[in-house]
Amino acid sequence: MLFGSFAFRRELFGKVGGWEPIGHTLTEDLAFAQALKRSGARIAYDARPDMEVEACAGWGVLIERAKRVSAGGVSALSIAIGIWMGLLILAAIAAAISGGLAVIVLAVRYGLGVAHAMFALIRAGQWRLSPLAFLYEPLAVGIGALVAIRLLRGGSVEWGGNSYER
Repeated sequence: MLFGSFAFRRELFGKVGGWEPIGHTLTEDLAFAQALKRSGARIAYDARPDMEVEACAGWGVLIERAKRVSAGGVSALSIAIGIWMGLLILAAIAAAISGGLAVIVLAVRYGLGVAHAMFALIRAGQWRLSPLAFLYEPLAVGIGALVAIRLLRGGSVEWGGNSYER
């Protein structure tokens, strides 16, 4: 349901009052899912949806999309991902400074992240892409750093022809 690929029953749209009670938000899919949950609706995730989403046209578009998605606020998921990715960054810093045991900790933490990404790709039937699991977290950290830099330079987010202040 996150990131623009979701479906719902028409009566649920009416039950939550449509888009108006949700208000104007950059992460309408997340806000709508939260409204559905508050209304008592059951949310299910399909591990093998019959839909594919095209990749961003370039790095600039990807960074802007990540800025928009980051405007969705704090959730248990965002905290868990922040802690998980933060451990990778801290382990890398510790390994660079002290070496030794910290390098082993970094290797274990990085290996767990690769295994998780690889498992998700294989489970989705994309086993040919599984070698890319080695790039997933380093790219995610890099994209996160670029988003942070862009937000520090200017807090606005461009989306749908509009500019939103954060």
